[in-house]
Amino acid sequence: MVLKNVQRWIAVGAPLVIVVPFLAAMPIGALTETVKGVGTHLGGFDVFRHNLTLGLVIVVSGWLTFGIAPIGIGAVGSISTGYAVGAYVHGLGWQQTFALLPHLFPEMLSFILFALVGMQSAAIGTSFALQKTPLRITDSYVLTVNAALFGAVLLVCAAGLLEATVLI
Repeated sequence: MVLKNVQRWIAVGAPLVIVVPFLAAMPIGALTETVKGVGTHLGGFDVFRHNLTLGLVIVVSGWLTFGIAPIGIGAVGSISTGYAVGAYVHGLGWQQTFALLPHLFPEMLSFILFALVGMQSAAIGTSFALQKTPLRITDSYVLTVNAALFGAVLLVCAAGLLEATVLI
């Protein structure tokens, strides 16, 4: 029962933690910053490595803080991303900003999945350690965590490919 409640909170909370701060920070970035197009010097593998490292930090921090840290990391990341998108819109206009956005969606979704993995695996470990969850129930949750982790890695690959092709 504990895992079902945690899973419901994760399903509702993770997107809110990512989307609301992003939308709130976007106008602030547009009002306070101006970005000029300089292009990118990163290859797809560099972007993939960066995003995968950040994703693994989110997962491990979930284990170490019983699922609390991914919420903060997700909120801070979405605030900085929203701020940057607002600054790009202000400095470059919507047309060039839209060239940057395709990589943003798989990247943000992958971070939501990484946060889900960190929070869900912390809930599984805690529940199992307290022996409140039978092993057969835990197996389905472990399968869910592995599927989310696999999906997150695929989305990080897609985001790296999309981000490496953008030059503004």
